[in-house]
Amino acid sequence: MKKNNPIRFFLNHQETILTAFEQNQSSPKRSWEILNKTLPELKMAMSQNTFKQYISVFSLVIKETGRVRQKLDNKELEIKKLFKKISQLEFKLDGVKAPISSILSVRHKLDNNPNRIEGWNVRQSKDGYYRCYRKIDKKLYSIYIGKTLNQKIVRP
Repeated sequence: MKKNNPIRFFLNHQETILTAFEQNQSSPKRSWEILNKTLPELKMAMSQNTFKQYISVFSLVIKETGRVRQKLDNKELEIKKLFKKISQLEFKLDGVKAPISSILSVRHKLDNNPNRIEGWNVRQSKDGYYRCYRKIDKKLYSIYIGKTLNQKIVRP
C-alpha cells in the first residue's frame, strides 16, 4: 500500500487534526486513535509513527504562523492608520497652499516692473487703469492717467 505525502495531508486537514490534538491534551497516540475514526484516509497518508513525529512540530509551526499573521495584521492596521493621517495632513496642506497660490496668481497679473517717468512710478493696477505714484515728504501721492499709457500726455 503506497503512502501519500504526510505534509500535504496535514495541510489539507489542518483544522480537524489540530482540534483533535488539542482536545486530547497534545497526546499524539490518543489523537491518532480519534482521527482514524473521523479521517479514515489518515492510514493511507502516513503510519502512526510518522504521525507521532509530525504532529507536535506541525502544531508548533501552525501556532507560530498564527502569531506572525496576527503581528502582520496589527502592522497593516498601523500602516493604514498612518496613511490615513498622511492623507489628512496633505488635505490640510492643500488648504494652506490654495490661498498662497491665489495670492501669487493675482500678484503675477499685476505689472511688477513699474515704468519711471520724471521720477514717478507708473503702474497698471488690477482694474486695468494706469496710475503714477511718488512719495513726497513721506506722503504717497498718486495721479490717475487712464486706460492707456500715452507717454506724450504724461511728460510735460
